Amino acid sequence: LATTDPDGNPTNGITRTATDVETFTPLDFGAILSAIEECGIDIFDPQSLEDNLDCLLEAIGDDGGGAGGLDLDAVKSIAGGGQDPWDTKRYLNIWVANMSVDLGTGAAPFILGFAYPPMEAPNWPEGQVPANLEDVDGVVLHYEAVGPNNPNPGSLAGLNDQGRTAVHEVGHYLGLRHIWGDGDCTMDDGISDTPDADSNAQQMSAVACETMHTKDTCLEDDLPDMIENYMDYSIESCQNIFTVEQIQLMRAMLTGPRAGLVEGQLSDVNDFADLGLNVFPNPTSGKVNISIEQSQQISQISILDISGKTLVIKNQFVAQVDISDFQKGVYFLKVINKEGQQQIQRIIKN
Repeated sequence: LATTDPDGNPTNGITRTATDVETFTPLDFGAILSAIEECGIDIFDPQSLEDNLDCLLEAIGDDGGGAGGLDLDAVKSIAGGGQDPWDTKRYLNIWVANMSVDLGTGAAPFILGFAYPPMEAPNWPEGQVPANLEDVDGVVLHYEAVGPNNPNPGSLAGLNDQGRTAVHEVGHYLGLRHIWGDGDCTMDDGISDTPDADSNAQQMSAVACETMHTKDTCLEDDLPDMIENYMDYSIESCQNIFTVEQIQLMRAMLTGPRAGLVEGQLSDVNDFADLGLNVFPNPTSGKVNISIEQSQQISQISILDISGKTLVIKNQFVAQVDISDFQKGVYFLKVINKEGQQQIQRIIKN
């Protein structure tokens, strides 16, 4: 969790907002039924609902239905009854709210969560990222899907109560698609080490994980569906992996469009200065050379990993640091002068 808010003040990273909005999916049950019929949705097929979600939302909006053209991003603003995000370049904002719908006999989740990928994420179809992404970037979670110590899992108990919804949505936020490519066996998620699948595993969510190990909806690839992947819709107790290439893509997003998440937490926002730091070669496979104006004023040089852990620290200026023993990935070189000012430079180890 964040330890410093956008103004540089200490924080536990959590804000709580009282609202008069009962649900951020305020849909009328009658309007939903009409929209389901209009869009030809099979209510017993979760894939049918997902494939026709845009039609459903448009039909509900056209129909009135108390939705007024349902805005799932309303929770992300004070004006919508929710809360404005912190700087979306420096913080991953996660909104936890009521995303349920009244079915007449009781409330049920309309959506467990959603998130937008970075604009630079590969293999996403057009129209997945709104033009105002910077204003609405982040993750939304239905409160019953936050676990595993949630005292109110409701109908999600035993199915979606392990906190995997957040893992899944952050996967989207870091550029991952569903492993079935949101289509049949001819569709792909752009990741070569996730086997093709014709559907998600949601329809089998009420059964034990072991009974899904033989699920293979694309026989031509000679591999079973990866029901244990966080980017499937299987029962959460079955989910336990990202693949190597999924991890590589998420790391690429953290060195590119999402780099501000890491860089922004390495120092207090008021301490940055341009000290004339230059690091080369970068990327590097071994030694890093360092040059800086007024090097005699430097009191400390350190190298940190992407979690902010200090791996190397020198309490004086050094012109070279050997990182040949480091694993491939992203690191940060930080220099501090005698006045406490600091500058950070990202390093790629290849």
